[in-house]
Amino acid sequence: MAVIRANRESIDDRFSVLGFTVRSELPLFEIGLATDPDLLKPQNRARRTPANFFTSRLLRALPAQRGEAVYLVPPDVVARFVGQQRLYFGLATYRESDRSTPISLRMPDRGTMYVSVSGLTERGLRRTVRSRNINAYGNTGYGSNGAELAWGGDAAGATPPPSRDEDRGPQASNGAGTINGNRDAAGYSDGFSDELWKAPTT
Repeated sequence: MAVIRANRESIDDRFSVLGFTVRSELPLFEIGLATDPDLLKPQNRARRTPANFFTSRLLRALPAQRGEAVYLVPPDVVARFVGQQRLYFGLATYRESDRSTPISLRMPDRGTMYVSVSGLTERGLRRTVRSRNINAYGNTGYGSNGAELAWGGDAAGATPPPSRDEDRGPQASNGAGTINGNRDAAGYSDGFSDELWKAPTT
């Protein structure tokens, strides 16, 4: 099961580095960021702008690190979200043989999977902003200028999971994602057919 965690609960002028740790058994992953969790849903794609949405595009989890990778969001991307309160994040993972359709998704809701950015100002970012987007793992997928407004959650037609009591707080990240209405293959199964849930109650 893929897991994503923010490296800090909040960022501000004193510590403005926004980073995420990802663990996945699959070799490729993608991180989506948005100022509103609904923007990560495919039906809200038209509402996305560079000021409220960002995708890392495809990145690689290094086998030598047991499927774990750390992604640092470029400072000029972080600067786009100055003035916002929260930055929500989602995760899509892919097989090497199919880079267009994710195998699993982790989607946020309003109570989970976010980083507070309310303490961040443009003045505090000036010393770290660079003109180019650079990260240690490189961009292995489609596009690299950081302006794309589509991500893997669109292709999968995913919807965010309901909140769970154990997933409280900004770094919670193990809500069960869905793809086309079906549970992630690594998710929970009670052993009974889904058709039983459609039968009328007695």
